Amino acid sequence: MLTEVFNAGGTARYAVDAILEAGSYDLGPKTGRIESPEDWTEEKIRARAAELDTDKGPEGDFDD
Repeated sequence: MLTEVFNAGGTARYAVDAILEAGSYDLGPKTGRIESPEDWTEEKIRARAAELDTDKGPEGDFDD
């Protein structure tokens, strides 16, 4: 799958180099924080939850 779907053939050397550079198989996070913790206070979470449209009836609306 890696070589056929993701076209990853011949990339093992890059993986080995990254592992050796990190000194571990755990390379750490791939990104930094994307949202501010101040946006996730309990009050703001409750306010956002109150805005959700949850009235889909007993059957729900699952047409995707």
